[in-house]
Amino acid sequence: MLLSPYISETDRYDSMRANCSIPAIFCFLICLCCWTYSGQVLAQTASMQFIHNSSDPSIEVIDVWIDGVKVVDNLNFRNAASAIDFSPSGATVLYVCDSASTDTTNSLIQWSDSTADSSRHQFILQGLQQPGGFSPFQPLELLYFNSVPDSAAISGNTDVRWINGITDGGMLSVEEIKLGFGTMLQGFGYGDVALNEAYTTSNYRIELSNNTTQIGQFEFDLSAQDLEDRGITVVFSGFRQPQNNSNGATLQLIGFEADGTRHVFNRSMARVQWIHNSPDPAIPSLDIYRNGEEVLSDLNFRAATGYTAVPAGVNWNIEVKEEGSSATLATRELQLEADQSYVAIIAGNAESGFSVERPLSIEVRSSRRSAQLGAATDVLFFNGSPDFANARLFERSALNDFLFGATTFGSFSGYSALPFIDYRIDLIDEVDNSLFATYDLILKQFNLEGEAITLMTSGYRDTASNKNGPPVGLWFARSTSGLMIELPQAVGIQERTAASPELLIFPQPANDGVTLRCEERIKELVLYDAVGTMVRRLQPNRMELSLSTNELASGMYLLHIQLSNGASLQRKLQVQH
Repeated sequence: MLLSPYISETDRYDSMRANCSIPAIFCFLICLCCWTYSGQVLAQTASMQFIHNSSDPSIEVIDVWIDGVKVVDNLNFRNAASAIDFSPSGATVLYVCDSASTDTTNSLIQWSDSTADSSRHQFILQGLQQPGGFSPFQPLELLYFNSVPDSAAISGNTDVRWINGITDGGMLSVEEIKLGFGTMLQGFGYGDVALNEAYTTSNYRIELSNNTTQIGQFEFDLSAQDLEDRGITVVFSGFRQPQNNSNGATLQLIGFEADGTRHVFNRSMARVQWIHNSPDPAIPSLDIYRNGEEVLSDLNFRAATGYTAVPAGVNWNIEVKEEGSSATLATRELQLEADQSYVAIIAGNAESGFSVERPLSIEVRSSRRSAQLGAATDVLFFNGSPDFANARLFERSALNDFLFGATTFGSFSGYSALPFIDYRIDLIDEVDNSLFATYDLILKQFNLEGEAITLMTSGYRDTASNKNGPPVGLWFARSTSGLMIELPQAVGIQERTAASPELLIFPQPANDGVTLRCEERIKELVLYDAVGTMVRRLQPNRMELSLSTNELASGMYLLHIQLSNGASLQRKLQVQH
């Protein structure tokens, strides 16, 4: 019997169903599963973080392409693009191009390798595009890692991946100098990487040095930047000497979290106030240079700057020049400590032919920007008169004592904290103990409560023998910028040796109590503490009295005494338990 060659679709399906065995069904299901899994693998994506750390000024902005697709558009120097999704393959090709790129034809650098073994990747661009203008030249490169720091391995820590991208830094040592942590990295050259360094999350200060040369200090404030339990990539960025590297970026320390969050670890800073106190008529205005770069112009005689921030922990070569001139008049090497304030006074003469030869100099001392006690005024004294060899200041109205001891030209005294009242000051020539002049230091009139000032002699005693320069006086500079202020000479004063009612105060310093004895009856006594607060007021109306000091804190006090004959006396009282 012949079979018909035609088989309907229904018959074909029934035939297949009837003849299909169990093993065949199992193989079909396996193939189906494999196809589905294969489709899932092909659909998977990986993520990439890209950090631009090339300090070459010619490529400040870049594009990034992967396998012919632009994935990052206009990435700025010292920034990160994170969470760039792409499909990893057997040979992923990454291109870095100029920011105006429309394709990868003229790429700056490219990278090709397998990225299929990881789901997170990190690329860091560093180095320089072309030789010329750089010392030394380090060619452009891409650092690749198949992981991105995300979290700390141990709670309470911060895990750090260090990258040295400073092309002219040499072999660096990194020391923690604030908390005593010690060495963090040593022999750390350009392109070097330190993986998974763990630090207790705290606020560190790190110092970079190359052999014996200090490069800079940075506030590595992990705690303040909320990096506990986090992982970050920290790059050293920029140039140690920008002037030798196409005037590129200065040195900086920057951290990046896995999500691209950027943390700038600022340089440790000190603050300096500049004061022009040279009375030489030839230099009415000065320029200040730091490591060959002008940082201050047209600083006038008897003027002061405010406190300006400068990097700490670095050797600075300071030059003073006449305004608009290239000739250096005075130089000094400075290295300032972090978080400290300094006053720098330019004193002396730029030329010869004066009665006393005092070459121009830069005198520097640590200083205060405000009073340590809020209601007082802190005073620093500087002898800046070239022909006043040795000066001392006597306070005659309140303290009846030397305010500042003998201070030679170009030298500073220590600070004196003065209660917020008015004072009368004798300027005395220490050489023969003669009184030169008396001045009023009127703290209230000048509104100096809570301030710190620098008081100085300024000018010449003998103007005729010093090119008719300005006459000497007592001037002070506030901590803010502006012209110095001259103290007025006292009017109608008596000589310091003039007779006055004798007042004895003993013992000094007082412990449990003190006795006051006077030739006149003490009508009223008012006691003030060091910040000018009245702590006691008495009206004994007798010539001798005892005053208990048990309940007074140790320190300096002022006694304002009104006598029965109408005279007023002010004396200091020191209490020491």
